[in-house]
Amino acid sequence: MKKLFFIILSSVSLFIVSFRIMAQDSGLAVGADAPAFDPYHVSGKDKGTKTCPMCKYGAKTDGLILWINDDLKNYEKMLNFLEGQYFTKNVNKWKTFVVFMNPKHEEQHLLKQKLNAFAQKLDLQNVAFTFINSPTDAETAGVYEINPKVKNTIFAYKKRVITKKFINFDTQSENFGALLNF
Repeated sequence: MKKLFFIILSSVSLFIVSFRIMAQDSGLAVGADAPAFDPYHVSGKDKGTKTCPMCKYGAKTDGLILWINDDLKNYEKMLNFLEGQYFTKNVNKWKTFVVFMNPKHEEQHLLKQKLNAFAQKLDLQNVAFTFINSPTDAETAGVYEINPKVKNTIFAYKKRVITKKFINFDTQSENFGALLNF
C-alpha cells in the first residue's frame, strides 16, 4: 500500500496529512499455477466447446490470459496485435486466451452471437476468444481471484505458471509489446 503526503498550509500552522492510496489488486500472484476453468469458446480451435485452456494447452505452452470486464471496442487494436503475433511465434508453443467476463450479464445465446460477430470482425483465427457468465462467477473468475471492479486483468504464463500480471492495462496508450516481455 502506498502513502501520499500532502502539506497543507494555513495561517495558523502547518499540517501534514497522510492519505492511503488503495491500489486495485486483481488476480493470482506471480509464481502461482494457473488453475483449470471452463469458459465457452467462440473462436479458435475449441470453438463451440467449454474446453479448459490450461488443461489442454497450459503445461506445454507459454502465452497470455486476458480477463476483460470492459467494453470490447477498447480491445480491438490489442487483439489484432496479439493475433498478428502468431505469424512470428510457433503456434504450438504460444497461446492467447481472452476471457470476456460478461459485465452486463447478457443472456448466453445473445452473448454468443455478439462475441462470435466480434471475433469474426477481427478475424481471430488463433486468439481463443471465450466468455464466462459473470465477473463474480466462483468457478472461473473466482479461482483466478479476479477483482470484478477492474477493467482487465492480464496474466502472462509459462508452462502454466503465472510469470507476469497487468491490472487495468490501458489498451489505448500502453505498448502492447510489454505484454510479450516475460
